[in-house]
Amino acid sequence: MNPDIDRTALLRAHATLSAGCAFVATYAGREGTARTAHPAHARMTGNRLHELDRFLSVLIDEAASLLNGPRRDARLFARMRNTPEKLRRLGTVAALHGAVGQRLGAIGRICAYLRHCGDGVHRSGLARDIQLAGGRTDGGRTIAETPMGLYLEPPTIVAIAGLYRLVGDALLLSVDGTAP
Repeated sequence: MNPDIDRTALLRAHATLSAGCAFVATYAGREGTARTAHPAHARMTGNRLHELDRFLSVLIDEAASLLNGPRRDARLFARMRNTPEKLRRLGTVAALHGAVGQRLGAIGRICAYLRHCGDGVHRSGLARDIQLAGGRTDGGRTIAETPMGLYLEPPTIVAIAGLYRLVGDALLLSVDGTAP
C-alpha cells in the first residue's frame, strides 16, 4: 500500500463497524430477559443486524478504494448490495474462507425475515440459517418460537456481532497491515 494514501476513511469505517458490533452485543445481553417475540422486537433486531451489514459494506468500499482490484470501477462496486459477494470480489485475506460468506448470507436472510416478516410465518430453512449465522453446528438452542413469532437468542446475536467484528478486523489488517 502507498503510505501517502489517506487511510482516514478506512479507519473511520472500521471504528463505526466496531462500535456497532459492541452496541449490538451489549444490548443483546441486556434485553435477553425482557425480550419477547413481539414484531417490534423482531424488527428492531433485524434493523440492528442490517446496520452491521451496511457498516461492513462501507468498510469494504473504503478498502476497495485503497487496493488495486475493484477500485477501477468503484461506483459500480459501491452500489452492490450483496455484502458477501463484495467481500469475495475484493479478493483479500479478509474473505477468510467460504464459511464466512455463507454465514453473512444467512444473516442477510435472517435480517430480511426479522425486518419484514415478523408475523410468525417463516420459511422452513430459517432455523438452519440462524444456526449457521450464529456459528452453531451442534444443534444448540439459537431461536425461540412463540405464537407471536420468532426471535434470536442473545448468544446468537452476540456471535453475529462477533463475526462482523472478526471480518472487519481481518479486512483492516489485510489492507492496512496493522491490527486494530
